[in-house]
Amino acid sequence: MDFESLEPDEAFSLMVHMYLVKTKYEGKEVDQEPIYINSLMRDNYLAEHDPAALSEAEKSEIFAWNQTYKCGIDPKVAVSTSEYNDRFGMDHLGDFWMNLYGSDYVPDADYVQSALRPFEYRGKDLWLYAECIGPAERMDREVYRVIRKHLAEDIDRKIQSEYRSHQNESIKVFWQRLLRSRKERVLDWICKAEYAKKHLWIPGIDNAAEKNILEHIAGKYKPKKVDEVLNRNVSESLTRKGVFSEAIDDLTGTKCTIFYQIRFEDWKEMEAVYGEDLPLVLKGYRSPRLGKSDSLDAEVTDAVGDLVSPINGQDLSMCLGFSKNGFKAVYKDWLNEHGYADGRRSTR
Repeated sequence: MDFESLEPDEAFSLMVHMYLVKTKYEGKEVDQEPIYINSLMRDNYLAEHDPAALSEAEKSEIFAWNQTYKCGIDPKVAVSTSEYNDRFGMDHLGDFWMNLYGSDYVPDADYVQSALRPFEYRGKDLWLYAECIGPAERMDREVYRVIRKHLAEDIDRKIQSEYRSHQNESIKVFWQRLLRSRKERVLDWICKAEYAKKHLWIPGIDNAAEKNILEHIAGKYKPKKVDEVLNRNVSESLTRKGVFSEAIDDLTGTKCTIFYQIRFEDWKEMEAVYGEDLPLVLKGYRSPRLGKSDSLDAEVTDAVGDLVSPINGQDLSMCLGFSKNGFKAVYKDWLNEHGYADGRRSTR
């Protein structure tokens, strides 16, 4: 055998095995007490135990510590509030989903051991799970992280179930139909945006969502699809299904030449324009233009806060068309209704 090609640890291991074989062959016994060391724990453990159970090797530093650990996490608090998030440096993005869907989730009775498992699979290989040992605070954090992961899975099932309940029509058509029933509010927002553009101000706009809406309303838009147009009479292309062809002004009955688009960036803007509580399936929506809301600075993230709406990949912007004379009439009526003249509210 070519010993020179062996690494030092390989040569040492071979020598130990040769010594044990020689001792056994000579009928002798090794009377030294076996010592379990961490570097060989994986092999020793797998040789004597089922991987799903905690090691009972009393000489193992890792599992001797694990057996003394007392969990400081109340599972009921962990699934009903985000009280522990501040303690572990996690954000509170998950509060939205917990308030929206509530939670009847009950953690596993063995929630500690299910979180602090001794080994984990990486592909086909079994590795020591690093989080099964450490300061009690670190182990508490891991227990909490896993409980929240299971809670997130439970909430996500509810989110997906709500989404599947709307399979008879696309989400965009569903939203188009809802917003058509609130067309007066759409007209009001378009007129507000037009007024703010000309006079650089508009009274009664207080929260961030409403201010953003004004910035996200633009004229000179050209519709591409029929499912983004709020007019009653909309025609699609004769050769391409769903592609916009023309729309008729609801007021004048003539062809639309002006289109105002409302570019919705999230569900809060949608709800502000809609004017009522949005259906559950639309809540949590974020436009694909906003990208992800990751917490890159957090060492550990809350899985509930990582949940996203299944409709996030869609653009739910809508537009409303007018003829030139139609918009002049609508805007004039709006100015008169609100008492605006030359940039100021009328005192008459």
